[in-house]
Amino acid sequence: MALYMRRAQVLHKLLKRRYLHTVFGIRDKCDFSSGTGDAEFTSKKVRDMFTDFFKDKYGHTFVPSSPVKPRGDPTLLFVNAGMNQFKPVFLGTVDPRSEMAHYRRVVNSQKCVRAGGKHNDLEDVGKDVYHHTFFEMLGNWSFGDYFKEKACLMAWELLTSVYGIPKDRLYVTYFGGDPILGIKSDDETREIWLSLGVQSDHILPFGSKDNFWEMGESGPCGPCTEIHYDHIGSRNAGMFVNRDSPDVVEIWNIVFMQYKRELDGSLRVLPRHNVDTGMGLERLVTILQGKRSNYDTDLFTPILSAIHEFSKVQPYRGLVGEADVENVDMAYRVLADHVRTLAVCIADGIYPGMSGAEFVLRRILRRAVRFSMEVLKAPQGTLAALIPTVTEVLIMELINDNEEAFVSSLHQGRRIIDRTLQRMDKSCKFPVFHSCQGQVLALYAENSLVEKVSEGQRCGIILDRTCFYAEQGGQTHDRGYFLRGEQQPRRLGCMVNHTSTHVLNFALRRVLGDGVEQRGSHVTEEHLRFDFSTKAALTIEQLQKIEQEVEALLLQNDPVYSLEVPLSRAKTIRRLRTVDEVILLDFHLLCLLKELPNILTDNNSTTTVFFKHLLRTGVIKDFVIVSDRQLVKGITRIVAVTGDQAKEARETGHKLAQDVDSLLFRLQSEIAILVDAQQLSKEVGLLTDVLENTAIPQWQKRELQKKLKALQRTTNTAVRKQENKEATKKVQELLTRHASDSLVVDSVTVDSISNATSTLSAADWALAVCRTMNGSAGGSDIVAKGTAYSKNLDAVQKWALEYANNKLQK
Repeated sequence: MALYMRRAQVLHKLLKRRYLHTVFGIRDKCDFSSGTGDAEFTSKKVRDMFTDFFKDKYGHTFVPSSPVKPRGDPTLLFVNAGMNQFKPVFLGTVDPRSEMAHYRRVVNSQKCVRAGGKHNDLEDVGKDVYHHTFFEMLGNWSFGDYFKEKACLMAWELLTSVYGIPKDRLYVTYFGGDPILGIKSDDETREIWLSLGVQSDHILPFGSKDNFWEMGESGPCGPCTEIHYDHIGSRNAGMFVNRDSPDVVEIWNIVFMQYKRELDGSLRVLPRHNVDTGMGLERLVTILQGKRSNYDTDLFTPILSAIHEFSKVQPYRGLVGEADVENVDMAYRVLADHVRTLAVCIADGIYPGMSGAEFVLRRILRRAVRFSMEVLKAPQGTLAALIPTVTEVLIMELINDNEEAFVSSLHQGRRIIDRTLQRMDKSCKFPVFHSCQGQVLALYAENSLVEKVSEGQRCGIILDRTCFYAEQGGQTHDRGYFLRGEQQPRRLGCMVNHTSTHVLNFALRRVLGDGVEQRGSHVTEEHLRFDFSTKAALTIEQLQKIEQEVEALLLQNDPVYSLEVPLSRAKTIRRLRTVDEVILLDFHLLCLLKELPNILTDNNSTTTVFFKHLLRTGVIKDFVIVSDRQLVKGITRIVAVTGDQAKEARETGHKLAQDVDSLLFRLQSEIAILVDAQQLSKEVGLLTDVLENTAIPQWQKRELQKKLKALQRTTNTAVRKQENKEATKKVQELLTRHASDSLVVDSVTVDSISNATSTLSAADWALAVCRTMNGSAGGSDIVAKGTAYSKNLDAVQKWALEYANNKLQK
């Protein structure tokens, strides 16, 4: 304990320093006279210089990073590239009303995870000094604006003039053509690089494997040009480009999306050209800080130093391959990388689990723990103890930026809410869904917009207005036909359960505390499902209190307030979830009226912000939790029903409770024969199965399950006692009947061949008895036989009976 406390104190002191690399020294600096190393290029400064360059000088819109948990894209485990959140633009599926539909020039720094699926760097992490499972992708995009010439010019200007990287260290590649694809060499890009002053022997052609980018088997694609950096310098390193050399690394990929791959494999020219670029922040910082390893930059040195404080081995030295004896430095790199990935994924809503991305994250966690404990000899708990250091390196600036944005819109948001409150009509019970007439704006089929569709062809129709609700915020979508009057029952059922979801969220915080955080939800007209963070499984008492809190809110019939606000303002409100859905132009914010003043001002408020709900809580009528279970450690899932279904669940629970009490009463009566005991045991088992598969209040189900388990134990004991009585009786009859016979041939009738118990085996019983007479025996759990000799059979029989009784009593 003393050793652990000492290390924790040292770690606390380390966290007080903003840039720990200045304390521990900078290893392996390049020669500044021939390189580019500069200790003033902190990772934050490098990131800001990139976004400011495109935003301030070339009019790009800054778009924040999306979470690493993909939304609406089942093809991805994690967000693995900067372009992921812009796929609707590339595919032509973006909502024309959304902010994204108006993007022309965009810049951002995207959080990316590559650990599973097509892009998987997990097993390479630690073996070298530049692979990572989590990294930041700096990127700029053009959606129908500039193309090849402007993209190359800006990239060259940023690298050589702004960052000051020597031109002779840079090599560019371009698409050299592919006869199989039927595409000629991209000589246009080569000429652009020459016009920018790049030496001809630093411009290299490559085939489709390296320089033709495709989104998938079909969709937008095109040639790309890459920029590579030579860490050595003072030489021609062209032969090392695209050869997996650690000395010559790719730093920037610029993709020119000018084609579309059709399902038949053919290519057609797109009417609007796009540009998609990506440059790894970690590799760029390595170059600008004069390092040869990403792990020697200020993105990793604080974490590596903190790891050493918990380990029992030498400090990190940056060794790889055979030079890294016992893989110590590899373990440092694995732990430093993986703890960053874990922190970012968990913060974005991905938790270690048993399937999909959650299973991959579970592998990452276990790989980190294994290297930490087995190689670095660090104590249990080290992984969690490193999180404050990771937070210092990655998250502090994000928090500062968001806080500043929130303060700037606080007062304006309050004025909008106050004005809307004054206009509210508090007399309407719930909305009426009117039919509407809309104009067809476009048709969508086979992943693109089309001019027409044939009879029988499946397609999407984009209208200028609709009365249908699209899936968002956990509430499922409307379904039906282009006929009036089809949506009212299904929509209202969804709204009842959706409002109930947020009332449940409110009640959970009342009962369990403000530490409760929503982790997911799904709403249909039949039921609601809600996932949330919790330290332990819910108790029966907690389930009862949660239902009581919800019922109290329903009885109060509180009004639910609705406000439509722009997406940009909605993002600044605390506890508001699902604000990164690109299909939304604005939000409807709802909350209980009495909690309204706390939405924008009280950081500790338990207010829950809602989307598209009822106007009063009393419309819900009734609420019952019918299931709860832990998905993984720390995450609990609740399933609940409302209205008439909740009432039916309560009535069913009452009937099942009466059935259990009836069994208990019958058991308390004397069981005279074996058949009675067996029948009672069977009924207990059947009722247990019914209870398991019937929707009743979960707290009541837990109580009845406890009673039935106790009943099952009691009935099993009664069955064994009756079996022992009958067996003893039959054996006695057998012995009496054959007392004077030297040869015995007889049969014994049993009620069931399955009367053997888990505590008494016939084979063990026979063997134990025969061994007391120096004999032997064998058989199965049900039937056994043996041979032995004894002058005192009465004593043997008595011992055999005692042996069996002792086993059965256990």
